[in-house]
Amino acid sequence: MLKDNNLNSSSEEYEFIEKAIISNKGIWRCIENEAKDDNVIELPFYNNGDLEIHGTSHTEFKYLHQEKGSINLLDGGSIGSNTSIHLNYGSILGNGTIHGNINSSNGEIGHLFELNDLLINGNLQADQTILIHSAAGGVDLSSLELLKCKQHKGYIFLTVGSKDKEEYLIDKYGSFITGIYSSRNKNYVHQIKSKLKQLECDKDHQGVDLILNTHLEEL
Repeated sequence: MLKDNNLNSSSEEYEFIEKAIISNKGIWRCIENEAKDDNVIELPFYNNGDLEIHGTSHTEFKYLHQEKGSINLLDGGSIGSNTSIHLNYGSILGNGTIHGNINSSNGEIGHLFELNDLLINGNLQADQTILIHSAAGGVDLSSLELLKCKQHKGYIFLTVGSKDKEEYLIDKYGSFITGIYSSRNKNYVHQIKSKLKQLECDKDHQGVDLILNTHLEEL
């Protein structure tokens, strides 16, 4: 159920539904419906206000872009997206769960909450492989700490922009990291595949299962 929302879209956009978007500049609340079904938002959602996910409800977005404002997951609520969630400015807060990947440039994730209150879940299993792209920011390092805390058993690959950052991560995490490559050279894709072959992964597991990219750029 959706209420207290602010829709900015012309009638012309609704005539051509594939071009329509939702631009929230007020308060948009998603609450648990009587049938306990997921809330599904089919139109691209641009948030410039306050987006609140209440109770145990789950809201699935076709596309979610946070320009500013906040996304609040309250009382265990959760969100997911068909594509990566784009967090430009603003914040994602609460004690709920995020299903999917997050691209963040200047946004803050969980900065008012304890480390384990906000679950960011890209559906990564304990034995799966992850690539953290340009791993030097707060989100990236927090992700590494969470993986270490959970004793992640899968392979972990990182890309960094400088030798100093590479040395820092090696000193701090050592053999917990499977490989570190330069983010300035797209050859890291082939290097990771080559490394997985060296580790004798079968042909169905010679790529990564999850990519964490905190920079709004194409990989």
